Amino acid sequence: MKKLLIKVAAIIALFSQVSAQEMVVFKPSMNIGLENWRIVNDDVMGGISKSYISLSDEDNMLFNGYLSLENRGGFASCRNSISEKIPKDTTKFKIRVKGDGRTYQFRLRMRNTYANYAVDFKTMKNEWIDVEISMDEFKAYIMGARRPLSPKLKAEKISSIGFLLADKKEGNFGLEIMHVIATTEVAF
Repeated sequence: MKKLLIKVAAIIALFSQVSAQEMVVFKPSMNIGLENWRIVNDDVMGGISKSYISLSDEDNMLFNGYLSLENRGGFASCRNSISEKIPKDTTKFKIRVKGDGRTYQFRLRMRNTYANYAVDFKTMKNEWIDVEISMDEFKAYIMGARRPLSPKLKAEKISSIGFLLADKKEGNFGLEIMHVIATTEVAF
C-alpha cells in the first residue's frame, strides 16, 4: 500500500505543473515603460533632497541622488504612470535591481485612490538581486503613514509603479533597475 501511495504521489507531481505568465511592465533595454517617469521628492513638504533618473550604458534605469534630512525632509522617489493594464490575476511582481546596500520601497498606486501600496526591499552594494514580491505583501500608505483601512490592492486597477528611498540615512544613493515584471502563476 505504501509503495502504491508513493507511485500515485509521484504521478501527481509529474502531471501537476505551475505555469507562469509574465507581463513586462518596465524594461528600458527593450524600450518598455520608459515614458511618463517623474521625480517626487521631499521638497513638496519643504525638504531639500535631490534625485534624478537616467539610463545607464547598459540601458537600465538609474535612480540616484542625495537624501537630506534637513527641513523635515527625508524621502526621494520616482514613479511612472503605466498605460498598459496589469492582468487581474497577477500574483507577484519580479524586479531586478543593483543597489547601494540601502533599503528601498517598490510602490504601486491604483486609479481613484490616494493610497500607495508599498513593500520594502534591501539591496546589496553593487550586486544585482532579484526581488519577488507577492501581491498580498503590499501595505497601504497615505503620506507615509500606514493606512490599513484603504481599499484592497487590485492588479487590474494599478495605474503607476515607483521606487522610494526614505531610510532616514542622509547621503548619496543609487539604484539601478533592469526590469519590473508582473507574474501570474497558474497551477494545473
